[in-house]
Amino acid sequence: MKKEELKTLVAPANKKTDSPYLYPFSTPSDQSKPYNIFLIGSNPATPICSNDRPSDEYVDLLLSEEQYDRVFKQFRLNKGRTGVSRTRLGTNSMINLLEAATGENILRTNVINYPTAKANELKAIPSIEIDRSKQLFMKVLLEHQPSVLIACGSTPFQHLVEILFNEGLLDSFPSMDVNIHELEKSNDPLIRFTYQNEKEGAIFACRHLMYFGEKGDSYKEFMQTVTQYIHSKDEVVGQG
Repeated sequence: MKKEELKTLVAPANKKTDSPYLYPFSTPSDQSKPYNIFLIGSNPATPICSNDRPSDEYVDLLLSEEQYDRVFKQFRLNKGRTGVSRTRLGTNSMINLLEAATGENILRTNVINYPTAKANELKAIPSIEIDRSKQLFMKVLLEHQPSVLIACGSTPFQHLVEILFNEGLLDSFPSMDVNIHELEKSNDPLIRFTYQNEKEGAIFACRHLMYFGEKGDSYKEFMQTVTQYIHSKDEVVGQG
């Protein structure tokens, strides 16, 4: 996605300086390798507005994860919060461990990329903003077409399934009456689907990453399941 297009897509719809930019992802500076795994949260927890940072600078941060993390840390500290949240720590740790185990690049994103300090504040956001946010998520998803989608929590899992169903990528709407702990224990993808070009995608789900910590000890079985699935796909490709 080109910088100017991204700049337009993340800009607040109402143009107010105290309205937040959308946060579709942040990527490492080296983007030479495709993103084959999406790590998907519900929505970002730290709003950044144009009166905090000009749009050109904000987009530059999205395209340089290293710079984003430095600025994000200072931004939180300036607001009297910890430099790194438990969720951010868990997310970074899972990405590092899973990339090392699979050899794949992982993109961190949110199924609703409109940021609010608390998840329940999304209820007060105009539906046009939520819809625009979901459309941006789908644009990023279809641009990269990752083989594995990991929904980190019951809420992002529900939103992800809903969006894919509405976009015609799922033939049926599965039951959502399942505990996230049970979903995490599955030895196989919870849902398989195909993109329009017939590439296969698989959905896994785990608990919120605020519980992951630095080592992710309680997530080890889940990490092994995802890693084994990735390696099995690599073997099929190698035999093709």
